[in-house]
Amino acid sequence: MSALLYFSCRMEADEIVSSIKNQLPVSLHQVAGLPGPSIFKVRSDLKKENLGVFDPKVISIGPYHHGKPSLAPMETVKRRLVKQLLDRCVAGILERCVTTVLGAEVLVRAEYAAKISQERQEFVELMVIDSFFLIEFMWLYHLGRIEHLACELSSVNCSIYLVVNDLVLIENQIPFSVLNRLRLAIMNHHRDRLFDPLPSLIQLGSCILKMAGLEVDTEIFHLLDLSHSSYKHVHNISDFRHLGFSENIPCARELQEAGVRLKKRGFVGHYTKNLLRASFKNGTLEIPTFSVDESTHSIFKNLVVYEQCRRDKESPFTSYALFLSNIVTTEEDVAILRQHGILRSKLGSDQEVAHIFSTILKGVRLNYDRHHYVELFADVNKFCQSVLPRWRAALVKDYFNNPWTSISVLTAILVLVFSGLQTIYTVLDHYGG
Repeated sequence: MSALLYFSCRMEADEIVSSIKNQLPVSLHQVAGLPGPSIFKVRSDLKKENLGVFDPKVISIGPYHHGKPSLAPMETVKRRLVKQLLDRCVAGILERCVTTVLGAEVLVRAEYAAKISQERQEFVELMVIDSFFLIEFMWLYHLGRIEHLACELSSVNCSIYLVVNDLVLIENQIPFSVLNRLRLAIMNHHRDRLFDPLPSLIQLGSCILKMAGLEVDTEIFHLLDLSHSSYKHVHNISDFRHLGFSENIPCARELQEAGVRLKKRGFVGHYTKNLLRASFKNGTLEIPTFSVDESTHSIFKNLVVYEQCRRDKESPFTSYALFLSNIVTTEEDVAILRQHGILRSKLGSDQEVAHIFSTILKGVRLNYDRHHYVELFADVNKFCQSVLPRWRAALVKDYFNNPWTSISVLTAILVLVFSGLQTIYTVLDHYGG
């Protein structure tokens, strides 16, 4: 190829490359210089397999579910609480907050992974209103004004419980970066002693979520992230390929049959700091007590999917869900865990509990390279494969499972012992004589 032809092709190639690049979309977080979004939308196929788990029931927060007719009644309550907050602030606070959000609009949009349909004005409006509502809602709850909140919500046949459940859904989030900007503006322009000082977002959020408080300087992106961060994991990620790792362990019934002793693990402090601390040692599987109610399935699902979306992070809660989905497969497993004080249920039947955990990872694409219970799984399976513990468990189950059977077995053993001794004495007496 001649030099002239080469340079001609090179110039044409540069034009084509430039044309292709201009056709490619540029993500907002790249424009804003951010590491990536923190508020995600759930895959459509996962939503179809888990109907109603990811969608808010009573209130929309942020842009993803804004404007849905089924959530319209709560918009009136939102605005009443916003009015209450503004009435306690000096004149001009609304203008200051709107200006603040306008200046940060690009940064705020970059927090959302999916495309936002709202135009600039509508987006800023909903951010300000939703932020004011959340600050007022959390602040009143923090002050113990539960009756006041309950009264406001009762006007639309709603409850604090339902609102809080919606506030930790993966698609129903608003960035703490926005909330904190407006919180600081309120603190600096209020005329109510109740706002002096206004607690941190971590303190307010921890209160409504009834979870252990974190350090105030912990980096938190939103309420779901706050909930996720409260669960402390103690297991390190290990390379399962070097541990003979199996993706599964036996259920509670099979564990007992294999000689594994199930034990409730005691702990000090808040349960969220201890929930993931299951351990296995010397044939004993210790599991911290956990409760199951109507919100459990939704909470677990949203935390698991949130971890799946944060691809650069660890997945302790997904590992915990995998652990529970293995040991709880039938209502018999539920009964066993309940008898050991490990599981507390507020549902109507053990079958409902079993269904929650048997479907908790439905549609989730697991990455075992990020599994936190690799060593525990390996140790449990190794123990279950040994023969002696299984024989011992069978002996206890068949012959020592109630006092009368135990007495009968001991009586039979004593009869055999005395018969043997009598035979020995008879033989010795015969030869001695």
